[in-house]
Amino acid sequence: MKDVLTALTTEIFKPLMTVVLPGAVSISTAMIAIFLRYGRLREIAESHRVETAIVIGLITLIMGEIIEDLGSRVEYRLDKVLQQQKDNQGALKFPSFEAEWDKYLLFDCERGKEPVAIRYMRTLLLRMKFELGMMGGFLIAGVGLWFIDGIVLSQKLLLSALAAAVCTYFLWEAKESHELLASTRHLLFGRQRQNCDDVGIARAATSSD
Repeated sequence: MKDVLTALTTEIFKPLMTVVLPGAVSISTAMIAIFLRYGRLREIAESHRVETAIVIGLITLIMGEIIEDLGSRVEYRLDKVLQQQKDNQGALKFPSFEAEWDKYLLFDCERGKEPVAIRYMRTLLLRMKFELGMMGGFLIAGVGLWFIDGIVLSQKLLLSALAAAVCTYFLWEAKESHELLASTRHLLFGRQRQNCDDVGIARAATSSD
């Protein structure tokens, strides 16, 4: 029961800290500025509080996922810097950084438990699905702009260019997530094949005896 509660706490606490809170902070000042500047929009929000809360919640999640993507890129750069750090004798502080990362992904594999790589792949898959979904969503929204009356041509062009830029960003991020997912899967199943080969060799040796 304790393990279940710990797992549930982690599953709830992790997205709250890595997605929801950063997303909420990122849009907080913009929401305040918009409601203070546009009185009509503020009146609509006050008269439709449930709908407004849903919209703000969705925007929070979207921004949180974007920030998490950007944070992952910063983490990657920090890892690269860390790998180049040297001690007082001029030797690398972390000469086996990547090898240790691979071992970490395969942690618990030897004990028959779910390896870290599986949980990592779930996160990568969810992120990639989000990125591909947002790319398609902004693409359709950009086309839909041209069917809205009351928006001048210059505004439609500007908003369409913005939608295209966002689509390009999400496509690039999805490509990176896909490559990382493929490399992690290759590492995991490569280890499984090695274990199967070891078992086969052991059985062959036992049979020959």
